[in-house]
Amino acid sequence: MGYNYAIVSEVVGVKKMKMNRIILLSLFVLVLLATSVSAALQVGTLTVGSSTSDVSNPNHDSTSSQVINLTGTLTVTNNGTFTVTNLGIDSVTAVSTFGSDILLSTVGIDSAPTSLAAGASGTITFRVKAPKNLAAVDSNLAAVAFKVGSLVVNATENGTKITSSSVDINMQRKNQLTIKSVKWKVRGKSQTADEENDEVEDVKPGDNVRIEFELENEYSDSANVDIDDVEFKVKSLESKLDLDEDDDFDISSDDTQTGSFEFDVDEDTDDGTYNVELTLSGKDDFNAKHGQKVKIRFKVERESHEIAIKSTTLSPDKVGCEASNARLLVSYVNIGKSDEDEVAIEIDAPKLNFNKKIIDIELDEDDGDSSLFNIPILAALESGAYTIEVRTFYDQSKLSDNQAVVLNVNCDKPGVKTITGTTGTSKQSATLSLASSKIDVKQGGSTSLGVNVVNTGNQEATFTVNVDADWANSVGSKSVTLTSGATSSVVFNLVAKDDAKLGQNSAVVEIKAGNSVVTSQAVDVSVESSKVEAKEVSDASSFFKENNTAIWIIADIVLILIAIGLVKVLFFRKSPPRTF
Repeated sequence: MGYNYAIVSEVVGVKKMKMNRIILLSLFVLVLLATSVSAALQVGTLTVGSSTSDVSNPNHDSTSSQVINLTGTLTVTNNGTFTVTNLGIDSVTAVSTFGSDILLSTVGIDSAPTSLAAGASGTITFRVKAPKNLAAVDSNLAAVAFKVGSLVVNATENGTKITSSSVDINMQRKNQLTIKSVKWKVRGKSQTADEENDEVEDVKPGDNVRIEFELENEYSDSANVDIDDVEFKVKSLESKLDLDEDDDFDISSDDTQTGSFEFDVDEDTDDGTYNVELTLSGKDDFNAKHGQKVKIRFKVERESHEIAIKSTTLSPDKVGCEASNARLLVSYVNIGKSDEDEVAIEIDAPKLNFNKKIIDIELDEDDGDSSLFNIPILAALESGAYTIEVRTFYDQSKLSDNQAVVLNVNCDKPGVKTITGTTGTSKQSATLSLASSKIDVKQGGSTSLGVNVVNTGNQEATFTVNVDADWANSVGSKSVTLTSGATSSVVFNLVAKDDAKLGQNSAVVEIKAGNSVVTSQAVDVSVESSKVEAKEVSDASSFFKENNTAIWIIADIVLILIAIGLVKVLFFRKSPPRTF
């Protein structure tokens, strides 16, 4: 009997198909089992430290600060169908930069649930060594947490170890390089920036702006960590403001660094708010980056009509006893919104008996010009500081801007009172001289007082000039920043009270460096009644009343002389020549 090979082949084929199905089904079950195990532990995120946290510092004087562990919590959820126990760390992988600090031996668990039922969640508290080279800010100088490594959580389920997916370890630390203070100065006014007041108002085209800053390395003295190659930049975020400055230096532990930048606001700058960005960055001894970013807004405002004094140059500004001339060059610019055809410039120096005004100057918007004045200086003037006021007007008579220039006369070389004050470890001194040792003013009227300040110290200093006058309304104070040997002049407008005491008064000019008075000087003030002119009229009237008889006698004499003249004309005329 022969074999039917076709039937045998079909049977073998069916068996192979069944075997393949079994293999595929087994693989599918294994995949499901693997998936269910890997999904059994669901983990959240892990961040340790904060913006106030210190990190390990092997340079620190205190051993307790040489190794610092930061703590954070991680939420774990059991998505499996069985209770899990023995939660722990399966593995730790460090970012290469922190390889020596982020290890399985330097990452530990302080607390964890003893077990997690199916569907339950629990919190694990981790401690992680804080690397000394952890940065405090990112490339945009924002204080953020950085990834230092990753870990995997494990647990036991029915005697079998299961693991979670990988969890990033994020860590944040304290920024040790900060901008301690920022102060701006515009036209003698200064203000310190803070979070609630970071806008500089009333900036005019052509203004000079000075930004003063103080930076600080906040590492303590015992930390022994310097921050090197510190870069401080100031730049405008808009092209309208031409500002791009930077400075470099090193700052030791627990030390500060001060500096300043100056820039001019272009004369054609439009109304608007312009952002200036201050950026500070540097790396410490462990190559960790620190820094800060601050924005200040400068609000530029243009008036409809404004003729600004750009500069004044007096040559010479010091004279002796001999007669001479001083040349005063005044540069001015139209920073208003309108073209002007009736600009006027006035120079007024009452103590020098000089006043001159130029009128009908034409200036289009953003255009400037200059005028030269020759001021005669008489011989043997009394020594002192003589104030020369410069004023600009639009529409010929409407005051726009004013400045003061001081001419120093040294003829008899009087002594100058100088008091030296000490602030901390720096010595600051100054001298002052007044435009006049005596001033006159009427009740309710005003007068000006020019003060010349000279920095006689050996370094740049900021001085505050105050005027104390109880007969005048509030005067206020003015600040000047001078390099060693430099001179500056300020003018105070003093307005007498309506009920100011008549007669002799005084005003005391005081210069301070910080809280220390470095020099002072008094000026005599004569306050007169505002009714003086009315009194003069009254005096003239009383003169006529008291001398009434004399006036009538004079009138009679005049009438008699007129009568005699008429008689001579009428009765003693010569007869006309006879004609033949």
